Formats: sequence, C-alpha cells, structure tokens
Amino acid sequence: MNRKLKALLQEHYTLFDEYISVAKSKEHKQHNYVKQINITNQKTGEVFAMKHSLQKKMIEAHNMLQQKIGYIHHLAKERGLTEVYFLTITAPSQYHPFKTSVNGEKKLNTNFAYETLNDAIGASYKVIEKISRKFYKALKERLRGSKIDDKLLFVKVNEFHDSFIVHQHMMIMLPSNIQVRSKKRNGKKVSLGTWAKAKFYEILKKEDFNYSTHPYRKTNDFKKIRDDGRSISQYMMKYIQKTLTMAKTDEFGSNDSLYFLYGWKTVNKIRHYTTSQVPMNSVEYKKLYHILTKEEKQELIQQANSNRTNLMTELSKVVSITRETYMQEIAYKRFISQDGYIHQYSLSTSKEELVCVKTPLQNDDAWFIIKSKTLQIKNSIVATQNNFTQKQYENIKLKEKRVLVELIIKKDSEIRYRKSDFST
Repeated sequence: MNRKLKALLQEHYTLFDEYISVAKSKEHKQHNYVKQINITNQKTGEVFAMKHSLQKKMIEAHNMLQQKIGYIHHLAKERGLTEVYFLTITAPSQYHPFKTSVNGEKKLNTNFAYETLNDAIGASYKVIEKISRKFYKALKERLRGSKIDDKLLFVKVNEFHDSFIVHQHMMIMLPSNIQVRSKKRNGKKVSLGTWAKAKFYEILKKEDFNYSTHPYRKTNDFKKIRDDGRSISQYMMKYIQKTLTMAKTDEFGSNDSLYFLYGWKTVNKIRHYTTSQVPMNSVEYKKLYHILTKEEKQELIQQANSNRTNLMTELSKVVSITRETYMQEIAYKRFISQDGYIHQYSLSTSKEELVCVKTPLQNDDAWFIIKSKTLQIKNSIVATQNNFTQKQYENIKLKEKRVLVELIIKKDSEIRYRKSDFST
C-alpha cells in the first residue's frame, strides 16, 4: 500500500475518534457546570437540578432548522418568490484524498494537493464558502435598487463526504416575473433563474476548480425544484437528515452520529447551516413555543396540517412583533503617552436616538404581542485636538459597553414572558 495512502487512512480513522472525543469532552464540562445550578419554584418550593445533553441540543437545533425552512418557504410565497432552486457545491478533485473502487476499496487520489486530511477539510470549507458568497453577492448586486433587493431568501447547509471533506447544499427562492439582460445572449433578456444559473457556473469556472471542459457540472448542480406544499422543506431536510445519520453506517463503524457531527463542525470551525434573516427569530420562536398551552399548540398544529405548513409558520400568523432600538453614541479614547503610561478618557455624548422598527408580522387578531427593546452602543472616535504623534494616535482603542436587551411577550394584557439581560 502506498505510504501516503496508508497515512491518510490512519488519519481518517483517528479524526473520527477525535471528533467524537471533542464533542463528549465539551458535553462533560458543560454538564459538570450546570449540575451545580438548581432552579427553585418560588411558589411551591420545589427544586430542580439542571442537566445538559449535547445530543438533545443537536436534535433541538435540527428541529429548529426544519421549522425555519418551512417558515422561509411560507415567506417566499408571500413575497412572490415562487421559483425555488437547489444548488450543490462540491470541492474539486484536489481536495479529495480517496477514490473508491467498484468493490469499495479506497485508493489514493493522485490529484490530492494536501499533505494531511485535516488541511484539506479546512481548505474545502473555505473554497466552498467563497463560491456561495460570491454567487449570492452577484445576485444581490444584479437586483440592487429593485423591489426585491432586500427580500431574497435562502438556506444553505454544509455537510461532509465520507472522507470528511465539505460540500454544500443551498436552496434559494427567486421571483418568476423578473427578466434581466444577459451578456452571453448579446444583451437579450432572460429570466432571473436562467441568469443566476449561468452566473453560478461562471463563478465556478473563474475560481479555476482544475477541471477540464465543464465536468464540474457533474458534481456542482443548479436545478429548479417543483414547489408542492411541504415538498420544498422536505427536499432540503432529506439531505440534512442524511448527514445526521451517515455516521451510523459501517463506513464509520459507530452510532455516535450527533457527537461526530458536532465535533466535525467544532474542530474545523464550520457553520453547519445559515439562513436568511426572517421577521421571527429563533429566540422569539422558542420562547413562544414554551409558553403555549397544550390547547394552543394543538390548535396551531391542526392549522399547520390543514394548510400543509408547520408550527412556526402558523405561529407567525397570530403574532404581532414590534421592535424598538435605542442607539447611543459613546466613545472612549485610550492612548500611551510619551512617559509610557496608559491614559483613558471618556468622550461620551448625551445624544440618544430612538428608532422603532415594525416587522410585517402584524395581525389584528394576534394571540401574542412581542415587544423587544435593544440598547445598542455605537462606538466612535471623537476627533480631539492633542499634541500626540501619529503613532501614539494609532494606539486609540474603543471600549465596548454593556447592552440592555429586553423581550416582553404578552397575550391580551397578561405578560406571559419577560426578560431583561445585560450583555457585553
């Protein structure tokens, strides 16, 4: 067996155990911390011990993503984004260490350009994120100034091959009634979807994936999928579920799938999934979910089944959200004087601005009203006259201050949930 192949296979085996070990170690530390904390019911005096389960946390994140995809699909239809496209981005040959023969035997990929598998994993993530960001940026720039400039919606998920190299699935929603001019068609107008597909392959080619003529189309796909009620969210979740269960196969020889996934993304600093910003965020949804009564949940679930949606979508229809943002300018100057001592002066101003932002989630018959206030500290260097050199002036640093975050959830006049918190 080739020496390099042998080393890569050994690293592959070692990395799998390492990822699980990292995840279990983190879970153990967090559990030891939270078990020291008890929660007391002040009315009954009952005491509850806190527990931490990484697997439970991962399953909750998976369920949250499923709810969010369904909700984004609902928002897309509301905004007239009726064409749904599914993109697959796969790193080129030089990032993949193995080739698998017909009988399942792993062979060394002679195009592999890295000394270790660990280096290749990190590099594959960077190149794939670069491609997807360039594509989304190009799409936003093409629509700048249009009515849908700030209304595009997407979901992207990073997954792993059996060699742990990263690949990505992306779902993006576009309008069907917009046409743009295409350079490749001598300025003739084409649908936005047609333009986006051509742009996607153009970016791949410019990034020089070391493919010959167009073979990247075999592993990097851009296709339109049929919108049939729930099928859009189910289509995306099929790929996510595959990643969660992949570690249960004989390839890995273990059933620690969630531990492996957590360790893989933590060690390699990979963001598992990213979605568009939506009016109802995850924090608000979780708070609402936990304060719903059994009857209220059942009613919303029945509506979701009837409308072929999900709980988050139906909850958004009976919620009114108002956000108020207080912005305050505070600046601090810190410099090193000629005598070597550090001096710090407050240059704060009393100027305060109140900005109210109301989201589209407004309903006359709202069950819940969410009112959130955020005190955001805006740091700025105030121009000052001093006798310091340019080098000393460059030592000016800005100091972060505390930010007050308050979330109030009401039903009628009754406050169901209220929390104020300070963070830095």
